Amino acid sequence: MISELLKSLEKKNIILSCPLFKGLDDGELTDALIFFDAVPKKFKKGEFLQSVLTPFERFGLVISGSIQVCCDD
Repeated sequence: MISELLKSLEKKNIILSCPLFKGLDDGELTDALIFFDAVPKKFKKGEFLQSVLTPFERFGLVISGSIQVCCDD
């Protein structure tokens, strides 16, 4: 799955532009993605990524598109 994330040079450059990964070489980036158990996911427009009461299991990095964060009280 890591190789799927790094197949596209454009995706790789987007990941490397994130401050968490900035300045890493190819091997270090691969190691970091393995360490963080990176998994590419696709979501449809309007689909919920996370509900309020569900704890986060991992962080996310948006490669393309956008997300909207809502907090109701």
